[in-house]
Amino acid sequence: MARPAESVTGLVVRLQPVKDHDLIVTLLSAERGRLDTWARAGRKSTRRFGGRLGLFADLRAEVRVGRGTMPDLVSAEVSHQWLVDGASWPALAFASYAAELALVAAQPDHPDADLIDWLRACLEQAPSASVDLAGARLAAEIGFLHLLGSFPDVRRCGSCGGSTAGGAVWLIADEAPTCSSCVVGGARQLDAAALLALSELTRVEIDIRLAAELVGEARALVTTRVGNLLAQVLHAPLRSAASLDPLTRLAGGAPEPRSNR
Repeated sequence: MARPAESVTGLVVRLQPVKDHDLIVTLLSAERGRLDTWARAGRKSTRRFGGRLGLFADLRAEVRVGRGTMPDLVSAEVSHQWLVDGASWPALAFASYAAELALVAAQPDHPDADLIDWLRACLEQAPSASVDLAGARLAAEIGFLHLLGSFPDVRRCGSCGGSTAGGAVWLIADEAPTCSSCVVGGARQLDAAALLALSELTRVEIDIRLAAELVGEARALVTTRVGNLLAQVLHAPLRSAASLDPLTRLAGGAPEPRSNR
């Protein structure tokens, strides 16, 4: 006897065509964490799936879990579509990059509400990301690293534990900055405004406008350090970065190509 369907809510982060009409739909689910589902006739059925299944959609879905097989997506209704048809290429590239980062962190049967909220914040701000695409990317990456517990506390000196409010230097990516009182030599400085922006960016509900507080040498330094941290976290280059990298450089982003190798 077939098992009863289970109600889930989820955000579509990946679609993989299978055969002629089927889809594998990967959800970030509030109930089940990362959830790969099989949508039979998902590319042509509008009745069972409430319209065309698309990326970056919040769904209310019915899923039937079998024994040792991929769960079937029995039905789905779109409750919100984050990026509408006609979205700009920079917005799509940024959204795809954020979704792929989320997939790196998501685990089956381990719901992560903060990760879903972070991704929704990225998708909400994706249409305006092209105003400062490099800054938007940097803000998203800082928020992501903070979620993983991989971003250092920039408010406290890594040497003495005191406040960095008077300025600091950040010499090693995975170590906290050193306050002006402890620094020796003429290393590059992060002033109070840059440190405040970094502190504010370490939140789930990121605000990409805060990246505008990082300018000149401060942004170049932070971009390099964040790139180093991501290289430590990611086990392989992200496919979506191949589209975002050239757009970021054209928008006045990183001083050197970003790489996860």
